[in-house]
Amino acid sequence: MKKISKIIGFLSVLLIGQVALAHGYWVETKRNGKINQPQEVKVYFSEPNDTPEPTNGEEWAMVKDFTLYVISPSGIKTALTTTIKPDYYGASFTPKELGNYFVILESTDLAVMEPGKKHAFIPIFYATSLVEVGEVDAKEKPINVLDYVPMGVYAQIKKGRKGESLNYTFKNKENTKFMTTIITPNGQRLQVNGTPESFNISDFEKGTYTTQMMIIEKTNGSKNGEVYNTVYHIATSRFVIE
Repeated sequence: MKKISKIIGFLSVLLIGQVALAHGYWVETKRNGKINQPQEVKVYFSEPNDTPEPTNGEEWAMVKDFTLYVISPSGIKTALTTTIKPDYYGASFTPKELGNYFVILESTDLAVMEPGKKHAFIPIFYATSLVEVGEVDAKEKPINVLDYVPMGVYAQIKKGRKGESLNYTFKNKENTKFMTTIITPNGQRLQVNGTPESFNISDFEKGTYTTQMMIIEKTNGSKNGEVYNTVYHIATSRFVIE
């Protein structure tokens, strides 16, 4: 079952109390957009910063069921239709107003993985990406992407008395302990574990920050006749500093 082992290769490591990285969805967009100009969206499936899985491969066949939508600055939710490309699913939307647009992916209805085995489980995925369109009025309160997902992580640059910092905000699932790995542009891996609501990086650099947040929920259940004992909640985000 090579296709399954590639997706859950992190399981044996997690079960002995260490932190590893898992396969997940990644939503890629350009950070800056313009009104009335189509904004391209790409959905990949891979480990963080790894080569994307081909869409005609066994891995994508297991996780092809997902929903993709965009939230406008005024809070309007619009479903996005995808087309299959060689190594990603593509979509687009056209901004009609100034402000922040959040592209959100949810995959919450996948089959039981490793059915009949000791560690049979269900994965639940969330992925987000931000598109900024024009200058935002500082007096207006922007929407928060975490209002639209059960769990997740969001990064933004904040100004303080000691200068700017890269601030991460976490939305947890009923105050459950989670594990988060942040990969910096130079490849450094930062671990954030426990139940924190936020995390700051004061000395940040330009480039892409890749983040994967994971909650391991020990719970017994069954789905479509298959029994499982664990649910893995995985949320991903990429934040580009130009």
